[in-house]
Amino acid sequence: MKNHKCDVCDKRFSQRGSRNKHLLVHSDDTLFKCDICDKGFKEKGNLQRHLLIHAGIKRFTCKVCDKRFGEKRDLKRHELTHTDEKPYQCNYCDKRFNSTASREKHLRIHTGERRFKCKICEKSFTQSGGLTKHMMTHTGEKSFKCDYCEKPFRYKGDLKKHIRTHTGEKLYRCDICEKQLSLLGSFKQHKLIHTGENPLHVIFATNDSIPNQTLASITSFTRTRCRSSVMFVKNHLGGKMM
Repeated sequence: MKNHKCDVCDKRFSQRGSRNKHLLVHSDDTLFKCDICDKGFKEKGNLQRHLLIHAGIKRFTCKVCDKRFGEKRDLKRHELTHTDEKPYQCNYCDKRFNSTASREKHLRIHTGERRFKCKICEKSFTQSGGLTKHMMTHTGEKSFKCDYCEKPFRYKGDLKKHIRTHTGEKLYRCDICEKQLSLLGSFKQHKLIHTGENPLHVIFATNDSIPNQTLASITSFTRTRCRSSVMFVKNHLGGKMM
């Protein structure tokens, strides 16, 4: 019998302690802070598990690929990548997830809930990662540094892209010509060569619903982008245009 209900989202619990623990999800309070990186946590247990990351302790090993993890939940989430299993479905759409945490994050896109607020400008975000990235616009901090050339980056994703310029790693392979590219953007642009699709195609209204000034701006922008696309095709074909 679940007699204890959350006043915020109506979720019900069988024990009062579980309900009280759940209420922290709706709160912005982080009672426990890491002394090393200042990351805040709502529960002491989460802080203790986080500290293992700084200590380099990875107690949990994947039985399939031997990859190690500091937290058991990260291992479980990783194990699903080997099975492609996604047992958790969104209540609003057909999208599925390999963890309840991922589903909860996705649900906020539908509900519009923005639990993460910037304390400087009060801008709010649906994901904690969005707030973290936003905070760097205030601090100018670039905390991700390349191990090869020490170039700093504000975002971890940008660092990962940059590292591939050193390693030569090419994650994206074309199914048609098997050409490999290191960046997703370049890969998508390459695929257009085979499909003949024009990503800059603009459908202009025939009933004069778009102001002339706007049309002029769109036309100018499109011409510039088209020139870039032509140069890309030239480089891809070794200077030989079809």
